[in-house]
Amino acid sequence: MGYWGNVHRQAWSETAKAVGLERERFWVFLAMQFVVAIAIWIGLGEVGLEKAAISRLAAAAAPFLGFPIVYLWKFFAAPAALAAAETATIGRLQSELNAKPLPPSQEKWIDPRQAYLLVCRLRGLDDKGDAKGADKFGVFFRMRQYACDGELLVRGRPTSPDAKYAYPPRRPIPAQHWEECDFSSKTYILKEDRDDIHDASTQRDGLADDGIIGTYSRNRQADVRYFDLAIRQTDVELLFKKKQQAN
Repeated sequence: MGYWGNVHRQAWSETAKAVGLERERFWVFLAMQFVVAIAIWIGLGEVGLEKAAISRLAAAAAPFLGFPIVYLWKFFAAPAALAAAETATIGRLQSELNAKPLPPSQEKWIDPRQAYLLVCRLRGLDDKGDAKGADKFGVFFRMRQYACDGELLVRGRPTSPDAKYAYPPRRPIPAQHWEECDFSSKTYILKEDRDDIHDASTQRDGLADDGIIGTYSRNRQADVRYFDLAIRQTDVELLFKKKQQAN
């Protein structure tokens, strides 16, 4: 019946509820009328029952007599009610969809150079100006802090000095890694070559981009380097937009 069929069903259901003719309530109503008639017959006999017949019939017929009027009212109100219910359902489903995290394969990932340029746009920085500016290196300082706090998701391919040519799949970099390791920020700020950006790896605090990792750390997550980094773009946009608004 399509749209108007839905309007009819909505109006019919609301009318039945309003006048008390829902399935269970209807049978309860008829049972009560029958019980009242039996009580009148027992107490007043057939004469009393005959005298009360008109009033009892009127009471029994009232819901049926009022049904068309209430139905007409509900019919005209049904489109707005259906639209409101549909909007509420769409909103609920959208909220559920937004709350469900996307798998990594469906996320938008960018390399650190792209993330740096994105932050420059969000923060109004000149990415081609003085590369030694504190604000520019501050971008990766903040990224490291966010990654350490678990707010910025970074993935990379783990390697080590004795496995220089290993090329494993990307893995989420643990937050503990950033307690002692940092981005190769100089590479990402100054270099534009894709190979340089791909090969740059995380490094220990205070080491140059080609520094050698120590043989042991109390934080075992710092004993591994990660290269070919990928940063979740939505995290960058959210974190640095908030920061921009706060400033």
